[in-house]
Amino acid sequence: MAKQLTKDNPARKERDRTIINLRLQGKTYREIEKEVGISKCVISATLNDEKAKELIDSTYRDYAKELPIIKEEFIALCHDDDKSVRQKALSEYHKIMGILPSHTSNIFIQNLNISQNNVISPDVLGIIQGIGSPQPIDAEFSSFDEE
Repeated sequence: MAKQLTKDNPARKERDRTIINLRLQGKTYREIEKEVGISKCVISATLNDEKAKELIDSTYRDYAKELPIIKEEFIALCHDDDKSVRQKALSEYHKIMGILPSHTSNIFIQNLNISQNNVISPDVLGIIQGIGSPQPIDAEFSSFDEE
């Protein structure tokens, strides 16, 4: 049976710090369990501690303050002159948006977006940014009628 660590034990403080840092990195309980080698119950108890919750919340607030800067830098990467930088940025964008469930890079789609210089319509951009509401989009589909 594993020995329980008291709250003032340096080993426990280090373990708790590791759990919190992994969670802030977006790791799931299962991933933390595998990496740290402790049960989900211990992970849950650690993350539900009031001090841990406050630390996580304050870190997320700090991240939120940086979002406008991060957004501008990310968009710049998506339009970088270096093709490999653009592809990596678009791959990360796809992961974030959940476009590729397997989270594997689809070079064809990335190259298509890059080569077509696809631009999001103002209507769609407004919906994405949460400032618009879905409206019917008037579009001509003459290419379908020509067949």
